[in-house]
Amino acid sequence: TLPTYNDGNSNGLDNAYDPNSGGTLIIPVDTDGDEIPDYLDLDSDNDDLIDSIEGWDYNADAIPDTVPSNVDADNDGLDDAYDTDTNYPESTNGKDAYDYPNMQNPTTEERDWRESLEIIVYEVFTPNNDGKNDAWHIEGIGYFPNHNVSVYNRWGALVYETNNFDNVVGWSGVANVNGRQGTNVILPTGTYFYIIKLGPSYEDRMGYIHIIKED
Repeated sequence: TLPTYNDGNSNGLDNAYDPNSGGTLIIPVDTDGDEIPDYLDLDSDNDDLIDSIEGWDYNADAIPDTVPSNVDADNDGLDDAYDTDTNYPESTNGKDAYDYPNMQNPTTEERDWRESLEIIVYEVFTPNNDGKNDAWHIEGIGYFPNHNVSVYNRWGALVYETNNFDNVVGWSGVANVNGRQGTNVILPTGTYFYIIKLGPSYEDRMGYIHIIKED
């Protein structure tokens, strides 16, 4: 419903949305239920990644591809950095919600700024250099810059740890903590326990991964 830009009874509601003026009342969406409507909430999904990042991050690296200029030349409420025509007051910029990023969970239609961040931990990998499933991947880990990933063997000894997990490359199963297995060697076939710390605002993720060294 488009606004009429009229407020016939001067109650602060455009006639288009005022039931007392023949309009239809629209209740603003509050995705995270914090009693702050999304249009006023800097972090609509309460995932500690602000909307101005998620709404302009088209390659899912947690860095906005466009940053505000703090200038609005045509006074349409849209920062010039996001405005394709700074001489014409058009607050939507000719776009709708589906033009914006859906990188975090493409299986849903919800845009990133209204979708809480999740990680996907794969449970099995086969580091045999055949080009198939050679590394362990944690989808979405890049959205948590303060993460820590640690892996333990069946005796509870730490065999791998990093604060900068590269999900593009993944972990090839090579130990980087000195122990009975040594470092810079691929760990033997077996089941390992992992702990993923995403940061102070998130619960730790724990579980098991299986390394299978196929011939």
